Amino acid sequence: MPNLNTTPTSTPVKKYIMAVSGLLLIGFIIIHGLGNSTIFLGRVTFLAYAEHLHKLGPFLILMQVSLATLFTLHIITGLSLFFQNRKARPIPYIIPNQAQTRFASRSMPYSGLTILLFIFVHIYTLHSGEANTNIADIIANTLSSPIYALLYLAGITALSLHLFHGFCSIFQSIGLTHAHRKHYIKNIIRVTGLWPIVVFFVIITITMLTSGNILK
Repeated sequence: MPNLNTTPTSTPVKKYIMAVSGLLLIGFIIIHGLGNSTIFLGRVTFLAYAEHLHKLGPFLILMQVSLATLFTLHIITGLSLFFQNRKARPIPYIIPNQAQTRFASRSMPYSGLTILLFIFVHIYTLHSGEANTNIADIIANTLSSPIYALLYLAGITALSLHLFHGFCSIFQSIGLTHAHRKHYIKNIIRVTGLWPIVVFFVIITITMLTSGNILK
């Protein structure tokens, strides 16, 4: 049986896996952001949202396992493509006027690992409090800390880089990114896909840092 990591024909398959898993993860980010938006409605509403999630019981556990599986698949496939490309082309081609694209492409593994590290920190923070401390108090106390807020903003910055190149790669993988319309696609991605997500999480972080009492 051929090795999926080394056969050239496996590269398109891996790119489709990255595209599909990436889209599903983007969907999770959007849903997660909408859920977090209840922070602006006050403590009672946010706690009601959190309680509603816990009432999902086994379905919530299934979603968490599916999400962890999706993350793992995305990470393993991405790293496989990264090392496969480096092995096939150790010295990248020099393409004029594409320094930004090359930077975004090269930064994908590192921004991805930064996001992964931030997720571990985020999960640890949410579960490291005392058993009788509710989620509203944990978030209020955490994001009111300048150090953690800066870490959160660093994670959002890594997410913005990852999302931008990831969106572009998805369009390219399904054959919609051609040279004559690449510029327009990138602008559409910035306006409709990337910046609203990034700005939304930045607003939540800054609001909690400056007005953490909205959850108290």
